[in-house]
Amino acid sequence: MDTSTASANCGSCGHDCLGGQCIAGQCQPTVVANTPAGAPIVFGVDATYVYYEAADTNGNLNAYRVGKTAVASSGTLLNTGNSFNDYLGVIGTQLFIDEEGEDSSCAFSTDPSLCASTKATLPGSLDGAGFIPFRSPSPQYFATYTVAQFDTSFSWYSTSNALIHTYLDIPPAANSWGYPSQADFGDTLYWIRYLQDSGGNTFDISLYSVGLTSTVAKRLTANFAPDPYTIIDANAQSLLLTGPVRGDLYRVALPNGDPVNPPSMFNQSSSSWPVGATEDTTAVYWFEFDGTLYSCAPPGCANKRALASGQAASGYDLYDDSSALYWGASPGQVMRLVK
Repeated sequence: MDTSTASANCGSCGHDCLGGQCIAGQCQPTVVANTPAGAPIVFGVDATYVYYEAADTNGNLNAYRVGKTAVASSGTLLNTGNSFNDYLGVIGTQLFIDEEGEDSSCAFSTDPSLCASTKATLPGSLDGAGFIPFRSPSPQYFATYTVAQFDTSFSWYSTSNALIHTYLDIPPAANSWGYPSQADFGDTLYWIRYLQDSGGNTFDISLYSVGLTSTVAKRLTANFAPDPYTIIDANAQSLLLTGPVRGDLYRVALPNGDPVNPPSMFNQSSSSWPVGATEDTTAVYWFEFDGTLYSCAPPGCANKRALASGQAASGYDLYDDSSALYWGASPGQVMRLVK
């Protein structure tokens, strides 16, 4: 047996590429699902399914799920939307939807029509609150934030919209403040907060976290004003951010970060900014703008490795589980790469 080409034993015995080719002992990407039109976007992965949104031939954005080990499936329709829909995530069998700016949720099962008939408005769409995006694995609760005159509240809700807990963030010594980037992983929230003086000058930008029952937020970085950063992934190991220079990928180790220093650069791209990133217990994975999927080990990113090329990734939708990576690609494909 040649483990350099055997797809069921790629690189080592029992390492199955699940439908993908094996080239030089490395699994190649394979199509999990085909979509009617456009480029799908993966918005969730659980123990059994990959969840994704995709346009139909009329341009409406619908939600689907597909088995994680499927090959070239058509997926199962969960919700029929319109051209303004955006799907926020899945908790259990609850689908969260941004419908023309009004957030809602619906329950689904093997009968996708149930989702369309049981929609409920989320608290996150009321009173100027913002829905905080979450990543796999799905949290137990969803969260929102609301910026008020003197403080900002971060609130957790059950899938039935019952308030679980609220944390108040009271910015110090600032005339104005904002929250340009937030993320949720498990039951911990992360956000970037900027502070401005009365002249509109930004004097502090820092990264914070707070747990579900915490009464005090944790500062994860030193002030990195005035450079703009954006959280593109929250996972069990780190926060991954894009930075002030196109192409730079930054990493903040969790749970404590580095409150003495700003985020440390993890990789500087040669092809422009990252369009998706995630991390597991051994490596960070990311797409660069030219469609190449890379990995390397934290914290120093030595021996950067190209895993796949020619992938027209749809956006910030690189997901992973213990065995594979998943993403949406153009034209009309949900992809899987066995690690």
